[in-house]
Amino acid sequence: MAFITKRRLLGTAPLSLSDAEGLAFESPLSMPVRNKRRTARSGSESYVLVYVAIAIVALFYYKPLFGIVAFGVTLSILFVKRPALALATILAVTPIQNDMGNASLPVRFSLAELGLAIGCFYVFFRNRGRLIFGPTVPFSVLYLLVCVLCSLDNARETTYVSIMQMVVYLIGAVVLYANLVPDIASVVKGFDLYVGFTAIFSIAGMATNFSFLGIHKNGWGASISTALVAAIELWVATDSRTRRKWLRIAVGVLGIALVLTASRGGWLAAVTGLIVICIMRRRFSLLLRASLLLIPLLAIGWVVMPQDKQETAMEFDTNNRSGSLALRYASIEYAWGEFQKNPLSGTGVGLRKEYDATNIAMAVLAESGVIGFGAFFLVQVAIWYTATQASHRVRWSDPAASALVLAMALTMARLAHGMVDHYWSRGAITCAWAAVGMATLVYTRGGKSRQLRASA
Repeated sequence: MAFITKRRLLGTAPLSLSDAEGLAFESPLSMPVRNKRRTARSGSESYVLVYVAIAIVALFYYKPLFGIVAFGVTLSILFVKRPALALATILAVTPIQNDMGNASLPVRFSLAELGLAIGCFYVFFRNRGRLIFGPTVPFSVLYLLVCVLCSLDNARETTYVSIMQMVVYLIGAVVLYANLVPDIASVVKGFDLYVGFTAIFSIAGMATNFSFLGIHKNGWGASISTALVAAIELWVATDSRTRRKWLRIAVGVLGIALVLTASRGGWLAAVTGLIVICIMRRRFSLLLRASLLLIPLLAIGWVVMPQDKQETAMEFDTNNRSGSLALRYASIEYAWGEFQKNPLSGTGVGLRKEYDATNIAMAVLAESGVIGFGAFFLVQVAIWYTATQASHRVRWSDPAASALVLAMALTMARLAHGMVDHYWSRGAITCAWAAVGMATLVYTRGGKSRQLRASA
């Protein structure tokens, strides 16, 4: 019996075995959470927006050390008191890709990376080793081991930094978002804050001709395209009219901003993410609806774009040695030459820091050879397996479905962007692998409910 009557839930009638099966199988992702006040309460999003704004001012315009301490302490308190808000805050600050510090304080990590480090420490301490890993983490560990072995004889100064960077995203973000908050609805809701803050952030970018905080246009393109894909998925999934209205506004702002960045990689990522959403939800009419919403906005963005940016965006002349397309071909040729030196295991991780690694496939081949490329491919297959297997256990109206769609859409968007630009860059990649962590939570809890049904 799939639905339990109000009378039975109040305890006036006993539950049958079929009732217990239906309850265990159909509602594992919305079941009551123990100690809900500490784990699943989302709190006030406006409070976090104010907090993030204050942190930005403190970090980048006044005393960096004070800002770092204030951010770390406040985020630590959020992890203990309102962990769902802490996870949402990490997503919200991902567009701020700068190092936290200045010449007098050489700190080489961003706000989101600091948040991931604090969160991983807390969740390891709280769970004391009893963690959910899911299908992706073992393959990520395999890929990292291959990278270490391929770099033993070709260690560079950048090898350690590159490997730690991959650990933060492939393992840290996944484990944190899969283990901290068991209520998937409150975790997915963190993308609302991310979309809202990125829309506000993109307005600041447009007002300053995308020179705000010194972020490169491709960094803007990655962040805005990721937020645009997330906004479209949230817009499709919600039944709330109020939420749909503000998501439409966010889609409009982000769409115009994405065009104005003149980031072709960002454009490709947004299109890829939208196609994945349509395929995952089997709603191909969505592509038409999204086009009707986006095309006029994109046209407006193109019209108001300066002519020099239009020419740059539409440049496909490979003979222009200073053009971006020619530079990308040159980086591919360089990576291919490094790969040919050792096709099996590559020339060592960290090579990406020594040239303009704007093609993830060639960068992986050059650094870790065919073995590393195979291991990296298996990680992507594991993401697909996690999302598709878990999709059979949830209703598409459930917030858990958005976690699965976003995991596939954002990781594929990052791969598409990484084929023409830097893959291991800050910001958008954190959101993509956080979504993988959310999908892991859906997958593992779905598995537990399946076992409960079998034992019953």
